[in-house]
Amino acid sequence: MDDKPSVLGPGHPIAVAWMKGRSRSYTVAGPFHAGQSALAVAFNDHCDAIVATVVVAHDRPAIIEPSVIEFLNSRTILGWAEGVGAYSRRSDRRGLMSAIGTKRTPKT
Repeated sequence: MDDKPSVLGPGHPIAVAWMKGRSRSYTVAGPFHAGQSALAVAFNDHCDAIVATVVVAHDRPAIIEPSVIEFLNSRTILGWAEGVGAYSRRSDRRGLMSAIGTKRTPKT
């Protein structure tokens, strides 16, 4: 997206399984993107957030929203979201963090 995208309308609430979020449509500007638009869907579970952006080759991204929400509610995506969320909510990640070479920054 070369130029700043323009909003095609107001956003609205969506739900993906147990998570709540919002969806909004945009135009995609620029010389190589004529006739394209995008749908942005964002939802969260506590402190974890997922953002999905879909670019389509027409100017009506809202018509594909039901299919996007259906995909985001698929077993594959929900399984991934549960796994990522479980990791981020673990009370003690020190062992895993050191195994992947991440250092904790001491609080001052």
